Amino acid sequence: MHLMHNEGLHADGNIKSFDDAMELVNNVWVKVNPACTFSEDQPLGEDPEVMKLPHIVYELQNRKHSEHFSDGRKPRQLKSYPDPDQVGHNITEASEHFDCLVEFVIYGNDKRETRKWAESFENFILTYTGHFKKQGIGEILFLEELPREVSSKYRQDLPHRRLRYLVRIQRIQMLRSIRLSEVDVIAQIPPQLPTSNRSRGSIVYPSSEGAEFLNLYERELSKFKEES
Repeated sequence: MHLMHNEGLHADGNIKSFDDAMELVNNVWVKVNPACTFSEDQPLGEDPEVMKLPHIVYELQNRKHSEHFSDGRKPRQLKSYPDPDQVGHNITEASEHFDCLVEFVIYGNDKRETRKWAESFENFILTYTGHFKKQGIGEILFLEELPREVSSKYRQDLPHRRLRYLVRIQRIQMLRSIRLSEVDVIAQIPPQLPTSNRSRGSIVYPSSEGAEFLNLYERELSKFKEES
């Protein structure tokens, strides 16, 4: 069984990963607040006077199956159906809900500016929560503001505020698997079948020609019995 990549499955109302969720937030943020950088990377440089500030950094602190749903701790099968592109295979759509604990660190040139951008970010999330949900984020909630810490990444303390949010996502995946009945048929091919027939491609497996496999197998088996 393996995963299939299908853009159409995730393009309409489904955010399949934490990175997709942050990309969505970033795409809206840069349109509303282009003066403030939003990224996963820390501000560049060691001297605050030459840094590009303000800057908001996001970091995934924790991700776990959501306890908000009764079946949140395990994948839920949505539906299963024959693969229209590859005969002999099935496609199963499976869903999982995850709660992501995310920390947003807001850096500014001074404490006042940092407070201003922290408030702006909170207002931004509240304003566009409906849009984020419509685009596929299950939930995005403010949890707490953490105590201020002295940053050791720079030569001097860089003013910052730390906000913690819960971001809930639903990941839907398409899983392709070969039908077990087809696997049983392959296992029953007589090991003494002439090698020449195999090398000429007379035996065709389900992954390549699908429904014709059984008929070909029966013909080859009949030929083998006649030759014997």
